[in-house]
Amino acid sequence: MKNMIKQHLIRNAPTYIVSVPTILCWIIVAYWGESTWKEGVKIVFPALAILLTIAFFILILVNFVKKIVKMTVSEVVKDGDYHLSGAILYKEGVPHISLRVKTIHTIFSKILDITTCNDQILVELGKCVGDNFIENSWRTMDFAVNFKVDNNQMTPKQKLVKWMDMEKTAGWGEFQISFFQEQSCGRFSGEIKVKNCFLTSERTLSHKSFCPFLVGYCRAIITGLTGFEVEVREDYCSRDPNNSVCAFSFNPVL
Repeated sequence: MKNMIKQHLIRNAPTYIVSVPTILCWIIVAYWGESTWKEGVKIVFPALAILLTIAFFILILVNFVKKIVKMTVSEVVKDGDYHLSGAILYKEGVPHISLRVKTIHTIFSKILDITTCNDQILVELGKCVGDNFIENSWRTMDFAVNFKVDNNQMTPKQKLVKWMDMEKTAGWGEFQISFFQEQSCGRFSGEIKVKNCFLTSERTLSHKSFCPFLVGYCRAIITGLTGFEVEVREDYCSRDPNNSVCAFSFNPVL
């Protein structure tokens, strides 16, 4: 929380710096008796107060526009071509790329064509992506500020719910999580459902399954955010027309 307050103060420093002399100038203009004023002072302080006030409102307007732009960016990410965190990475100067869903499908298909252990290679790829997310995004200060993440105050379940909310803006699908009865040492099991999953977009049972990638990805994310090892299993897939979502269950490793 202290770090988030510090980041807020740094980003809004110009507004705060301008506001203090603005208030002081108007106090002087309002309460300093005219009998004690020299002619030059009568002109300088009102003019300075007006200029600082204009600068103050300009800074407020700039901050307002920035927030509107950020909100607009968060609304455009529904077809998988854009990524809210990608916009943040761009702002922070972090190298990144955006790929269409069909491009991802092509890459996965080629990987499966040239490997023998099909499912396991996708599981390992997903695990690598999940581990990278935890190490290079979730635990960084810029990410914490942008997504309001407080690792010191949030419980493991709260972290997982926050992760679900972020995935909804990532173009990967609409993630929902349910928690089952807690086990020993604060460990718990649960289920993740993904609606409009990017891995099953325009795919049927006649196509190869890419869902093992999410098995590895969810395993790495849940383990990283909860602190205990889990096993993840795909229960059913939305490639099947009888299923509207992909479902994955997870359980602690005993």
